[in-house]
Amino acid sequence: MGFLRYADFKISRKLLCLLLLVAVPFGLMTYSYVDQANKDINFARRELDGVRYLQALTPLLFDLSRIATGLPPETIAALEPVRARHDGVFGSADAVGSFLRAAGRPDAVQAFEQAQTALVKIADGSYLTLDPKLDSYYLMNLVSVVLPEAATATAALRRALEPFRTGYSTRSDLATLVSAVSRFERVRDTVQNTVASAIEGNTDGRILAQLGDAPVALLQASHAVSTATAHIVLEPDSAPLVRLVTDADRAIERQFAGAAGLTRVAETSLAGLLTDRIAQQERDISTKLGLQLAFFVVIIVLTMAAARSLAKPLVALSREVARVSAGQRQTAISGCNRSDEIGEIARAIEDFRLQLIAADAARQEMAAIEERSAQQRSLLLREVATQFQEAAGDIVASVAAASVQLEAAADDMSATAGQSQTRSELVSVAAQEASGHVTSMAVAAEEIAMAVNEISRQLDESSRFARSAVDHTRLTDERMAALSTAADRIGSVLSVISDIAQQTNLLALNATIEAARAGDAGRGFAVVAAEVKALAGQTAAATHDIARLVADMQGATRSSVESIGQVSTTIGKMSDISTAIAAAFVEQTAIIQEISSNAQRTAHLTAEVAHTIDEVNGGARLTTDAAAQVHISAHQLTDQSQRLASEVDRLMTTLAA
Repeated sequence: MGFLRYADFKISRKLLCLLLLVAVPFGLMTYSYVDQANKDINFARRELDGVRYLQALTPLLFDLSRIATGLPPETIAALEPVRARHDGVFGSADAVGSFLRAAGRPDAVQAFEQAQTALVKIADGSYLTLDPKLDSYYLMNLVSVVLPEAATATAALRRALEPFRTGYSTRSDLATLVSAVSRFERVRDTVQNTVASAIEGNTDGRILAQLGDAPVALLQASHAVSTATAHIVLEPDSAPLVRLVTDADRAIERQFAGAAGLTRVAETSLAGLLTDRIAQQERDISTKLGLQLAFFVVIIVLTMAAARSLAKPLVALSREVARVSAGQRQTAISGCNRSDEIGEIARAIEDFRLQLIAADAARQEMAAIEERSAQQRSLLLREVATQFQEAAGDIVASVAAASVQLEAAADDMSATAGQSQTRSELVSVAAQEASGHVTSMAVAAEEIAMAVNEISRQLDESSRFARSAVDHTRLTDERMAALSTAADRIGSVLSVISDIAQQTNLLALNATIEAARAGDAGRGFAVVAAEVKALAGQTAAATHDIARLVADMQGATRSSVESIGQVSTTIGKMSDISTAIAAAFVEQTAIIQEISSNAQRTAHLTAEVAHTIDEVNGGARLTTDAAAQVHISAHQLTDQSQRLASEVDRLMTTLAA
């Protein structure tokens, strides 16, 4: 699918894609415009067909005003081709058929009413009632609705005048005439307003010119009808009634003639407006399609020109770049004098070509330099080989001598390492024994420290209990003091109670005396007074006992306070002694911990010494092994120095060749 990648397209294809992107929406908009324009044209053509159908029917409507017995059958039959062409499209077959049947009968008013329905149906079916233009809309309304309504009102007015022609009219006939006149004048005003709206809605004045004097003639005839009928209404029993009716009939004939003339002119004007509208829309389509086609052709030409202006110089540049890449460095690059992007590309290629020329020159110069360097390197190599041979001979001799010395040194080092290994083993055994003793001492020191810590903890606990006892003793002392105070207050209360008992005893005595004075009447009161006196005596005795007990309690309380104070002092001294002992044990604990720490460090250092001695012992063994290896290596070095001497001789022979 690589051929579908846009990045791989040639410029001409890319421009073609861009042209298609512009052409597709452009074509869609053109199609949409043409489709809508054709719809508008077909809409106007259908309206024009409706106007032509109206032009075929309205003459029959006004013929009814002249023929009292109805239209002849041949006149109605002549309309059949027109009906066959339009009724199926407009859906007006029933309405037009009803009108034609009514038109063949003498009742003109009914025929006019059926004609109104048929004309409105034709206007609806031909879209005349949907016309968007004001001038054509009002003309359509005038032709299909207002003027037929005016003709119907005129026919109804003429029928209302029938009783007045014989001179025998009733009030009912007069009322019918008044109603017909009112309807006629109302429709007359509608005709006048519709004509004015159609003329006002037409901006170019065309309708006014085409209608001419027809509206004025109709208006004059309408006023004549109104004047004649007004005289009849005002003087229904007057002698010249027949003449007034005759004048009204002549005015009605002019009214029908004016309405027919205005209808013909309005239908012709409406058909002309629709015909011109269709022609204008067709011209607009042709003009806009021509402009769009010309615009599209210009776009195609510009696109092709752009493609050629881009593709041709780019193809030339591609070929020139290929020749330059093939080694034709003197190829001229075209387009360097252009001011667009192609010129920038051409100038960049020209710079690249000049850089390639410079690179070729530099490459040739480097080749010459390398050739000269090779010659110089060959001479230098011979000189270095000579120097190397001389130096290598000296070095080989030195290496041979050094290897002999190295073998002797290896033997000495092996003997020394053996002695070091033996002594280090003895030191390691002694260090391990010392480490064991120090470790035992550290363990003992730790056990002593733990015991001292436990004693110190117990002393701290005793000191804490002593302080707690002092606090409880102090609290008990305060409570005993409070108890002594309460006992004093009880003594005060007892004193008050004793005073009250004495007063009660005196009052009881006085009551007894008063009861004795009263004789038999105070005997009951004397008994109560004796009881009160006895109670007062008991209260005094009880108060005395309580006072004695309170005094004993106060003495015991004071003794308890003194004893508790002595206990508190003793416990405080015990707490101080325990604190001092605990402080001494803390100092001893610190000393013992320091001893334990020193013992542990000593044990650790002793272990490190033992470990170091083991390492020394291992190093001695390694030294012995290394000395043996050095001895072997020295022997091998001697062999290699001999081989080196032979290889140097062969190298020098090769270099000399």
